[in-house]
Amino acid sequence: MLKRIFVVLAAAFLIAGCTRNEQPSSTVSETAIEASSSSSSASGPAKNEEDSLYRDILINYGAYIPEISDYQLSAHKGASLFWHSDWDEQNPLPADAYFSWYLGQLWNEGLSYEERAVKYASPYGEDRGWFIKKQDYESKAQKYFDVTTEYLRSAKAYDAKYEGYTIGGGGGIGETPKIVLFKTEREGDVLKLYLTLVYNEENRIYAMPNEYKILSVRLLEGGGYRYIGYTTDQSPSPQQIDSDFTTKQSINTGTPAEYVNNELAFSVAFPQIWANNYTAQAAKLFFQETDGVGTYVGFYYKDDRAAPLFSIYAVPLDVWEIVKNRETPIGFQFGQNNSYVFLAEPWGGGNPYKSGADKELYDNMYIEPEQIEEKIIFQIIGNN
Repeated sequence: MLKRIFVVLAAAFLIAGCTRNEQPSSTVSETAIEASSSSSSASGPAKNEEDSLYRDILINYGAYIPEISDYQLSAHKGASLFWHSDWDEQNPLPADAYFSWYLGQLWNEGLSYEERAVKYASPYGEDRGWFIKKQDYESKAQKYFDVTTEYLRSAKAYDAKYEGYTIGGGGGIGETPKIVLFKTEREGDVLKLYLTLVYNEENRIYAMPNEYKILSVRLLEGGGYRYIGYTTDQSPSPQQIDSDFTTKQSINTGTPAEYVNNELAFSVAFPQIWANNYTAQAAKLFFQETDGVGTYVGFYYKDDRAAPLFSIYAVPLDVWEIVKNRETPIGFQFGQNNSYVFLAEPWGGGNPYKSGADKELYDNMYIEPEQIEEKIIFQIIGNN
């Protein structure tokens, strides 16, 4: 009997595989999920520490963990520097851009809208926008950027009368593209994150073309970092363009209706109607309570990543002990091996197709939660 599990799995950013390049003056970090991932050198950070750093850099620049977790990081619309035009140390951010950046931080404070409205209440009255005290605003901005107090206060958002930063009006987050970390490069104290902003995963009618960006930080002695640039990658690699918002194609050595993942040591047999009508993609899975990293495997109708069908989450055993008693429902427990607990969940967003043969086939392939035991055979394989 399948067991209903209540657990919070925090949003994950998707990390695409890339080939390690040998460069005499810089290093390229291979961040794909690989069973044979090389361990870090004695002088370098552990792999999970690197991943935690990359995630921290993305979140503090303007990514956020959605309240309804979709296992990916997303960028804010407006309240995020991911939407800002290119800048670097020679062409610095406009002073008012820091206000948009700070607004992006509000969504990661763990506060409800009502709590934010109280903490950042405007001295001009209700519905007059957010107000941030100058000491909070300036200290946080200077933690992550090389910017002077004088420059920050040159912004139109600075209110000398009430000694803080504000703009009138409100607004929400808006459309949230997915952020894909394709690869990283480090040269000296400069770390570069090569990103894809994916707009076409959900909204296929009004889809925007993907953007390819390079987010650069300078690593500080003793820890920490500061942002030094966000620029358009004028020549993204063919592998990055082809990867879209996925990681690597998951290894599948089974029959057309069977998915086999030798890295995680499990297999799933789907109904025969699934044969040759689905693709599987893997991504890193992060958790709100711990720096541990799991794996998310998404199953999609044909090769349409805007049409998810089913998900499997591989949660490391040590992470499972931390998150298993959370109260947010996430899926059913399929089983476990010596390394992971496996959770499963059907897509809950409905059929993305409105009519035609795709709508009919998608409906026939879809598996309701109460049908999992009847229609899916899950097995642990190998000696893991």
